Order: sequence, then C-alpha cells, then structure tokens
Amino acid sequence: MCVIGVYRKNIPFNYDEMDNCFTRNKDGAGVMWNDGHTVHIRKGFMEKEKFVEFLKTLPVDCDRVIHCRIATAGKVSPECCHPFPVSPKYEEMRLLDTTATWAFAHNGVLHSYNPQGGLTANYSDSMAFGRRMLNELLVRGLDLHDSLIEELLSSHIGYSKLAVMNKDNVSTIGNFEQSLTSKATYSNSSYKKQQYGRYGGYNYGSYGYYGYSSQYGDTCGATCMSTTQPTTSNTAPALTQASVSNVKSPPAPVRLEIKFVLKDDVQTYDKDDIKVLLMTWPCRPSVCTIR
Repeated sequence: MCVIGVYRKNIPFNYDEMDNCFTRNKDGAGVMWNDGHTVHIRKGFMEKEKFVEFLKTLPVDCDRVIHCRIATAGKVSPECCHPFPVSPKYEEMRLLDTTATWAFAHNGVLHSYNPQGGLTANYSDSMAFGRRMLNELLVRGLDLHDSLIEELLSSHIGYSKLAVMNKDNVSTIGNFEQSLTSKATYSNSSYKKQQYGRYGGYNYGSYGYYGYSSQYGDTCGATCMSTTQPTTSNTAPALTQASVSNVKSPPAPVRLEIKFVLKDDVQTYDKDDIKVLLMTWPCRPSVCTIR
C-alpha cells in the first residue's frame, strides 16, 4: 500500500520519519524533486541506509516527494519502485535515474489497473494508471495541476492518494496528514514510530495493517488485526459473526471517462465544456457538466 511523503521547499528531511517509512514499507523507495527546469527521479533503493544517504545529497530549496513501497501488484524490484515519469512507455517508467516533465507517486490499490500477473508482473497498477490515465490527459493538453482535473482524478482513484509534480510545483490528491514534528505531509501515518499494543504486537493505530484506518473503508485492517493478536495468556479471542458482519467492504472503483469538446477546432478546453461520464457505485451511468 506504500506511503508518500511530501517535503515542500525549505522543509528539511526528518530522518527519523524516513526510517519509519522505510521500515514499514520495505519493498523499495525513491524520490522526485524539481528545480524550475525539470523533474528529477531517483528510485530503486532497496536498502534503507542507501536511500537515506542519497536523500542527504538533495537541496532543501526545492519540492521533494519520497515514496516507500509495499508491493500489492507488480514484482518487488527496483524498476517497480515509485516515483514514475508520466509516460506512454513502461520502459521509461522503469528507469532508475531519469528526468521528466511530469512525474507522480501513488499510494493505494487501483483494482481496475491491476496487471494479470499480479506480483509477478513487470509493471504495477500505479504504472498502468500513469500510462492509461495521466498520460492521456497530458496528450490532450490538460494541466494535471488544474483544480478541475484534480477533482476528476480524486473521484476516479477513490481512497488512493497521489502526488503529482512538474518543474515548478507539486500537488496532492486524497487525504494527507501533516507531521507536527517535520511539517511534511504524508499519505498515511506510517511515518510515525510503531508502538506495542496491549496484545504484545504492534499497535498500528490509525495506520491499520496496510496503512488505512476505518475512515478509509479498511475496518479489517485496524479491527481484525488487533482482534486476532494473541493475548498474554496465549489465547486468541474469537472473531464473532457480529464483528465480521460489521466489517464493511470498500466501494468498487469508480470508472471515469472524460469527453473533450473542442471550440472552433482550437486544441484547448473550457471547464464548462468538459462532460464527465461516471459509473457510480449503484452502477447507474450519469452524464453531468462540471462547472
């Protein structure tokens, strides 16, 4: 499920938080930063010490986004680490040291983009989303930092989180929380130090088992995990039928299609002319105009 950390200009890295992020998301890490000319990407750090060592070389007077991964789709490999350039080619997304006009990092699961090979595939749901959705928006001349586009993407990705960067700016989509210590913002609370709970195991708190609390629809992450932990008497408490029935499944992914209306053959767009087709959770299609 991963974690994204956004460090805006002049906020120094907090290496205790970096340590926590990597320790709880061990399938590889990467970072992107901008310099007013381009976006730089370095990724594929499979060892925490090497990742932290590289972060210490980066300037502070720029936006920086770190990502630490837990693999849910796509193999555990340096090439499947985030961030990724927004590109139509998976080969470009796999590069460990590259630059881009636009780049992104993702936290969550995008079921409709999952590769058939699952954890053996050489690309992930995040990479497929970048290729099939973000790149298509750029091809049509749209600005990924436009508030309308961010609203549409937020509807499309559901409970997932995104950080999107170009040469001048970084924006986030989804619920991020700010660290009171570093002032950086994170896509979940895995930057916090783990604490031991009353059952002798880790107290995941609002982070849940995979980084989501019940407010994100993952009640099983927070509830079932603690319920099934052994007690001090080595007897596991029973998971009752009532508790099982109260666990809510997350909603199905929202399918989204954007229809672009051109005015006088000019290759641009007007917010009032963007038609959106949303397959809502009851699966009843509706067409609306976003204003």
